[in-house]
Amino acid sequence: MTVSLRLACALHGDSTRAGPEGGTLINPAVRPAQLVIALKELLQPGSVVVNLVTPTAFALTPKLATYTASKAALHVLSAALERELKSRGVRVVRVYPGATATEFFERTGARTPRFAVRPETVAKKVVACVEKGCREVFVPGLLGFLQVFSPLNLYRA
Repeated sequence: MTVSLRLACALHGDSTRAGPEGGTLINPAVRPAQLVIALKELLQPGSVVVNLVTPTAFALTPKLATYTASKAALHVLSAALERELKSRGVRVVRVYPGATATEFFERTGARTPRFAVRPETVAKKVVACVEKGCREVFVPGLLGFLQVFSPLNLYRA
């Protein structure tokens, strides 16, 4: 059984003026982990949980502070779940896609960057990671350098 969960929402703007909607992003960001916890009895040995985090979890991103904080929370929860579910034979894979050519940017009022990767590229990397048995994948791989400078590096599983 493979459980794949995704959250991609963001508020773009001054984080100090985010208002009540800024606080609501953190809660939905942890929903994937909450779902895995709720379903853990159904996860058979060999199951793989795939959480799409983002390299933004390791970086200060002005005007996307609530999004960054939510992804940092999902990163830490995913690392904890990896440790907790390992004894059950369940793997947790953390995926850190960089800018991806989806409707994400349109929803935030921004233009899609020219260097954005195609969703199909991310999907292929995720499948390859799951098949190889890896624990995390950065797309593109160069983005992995962000974690080196992050205090969240302490939470690497």
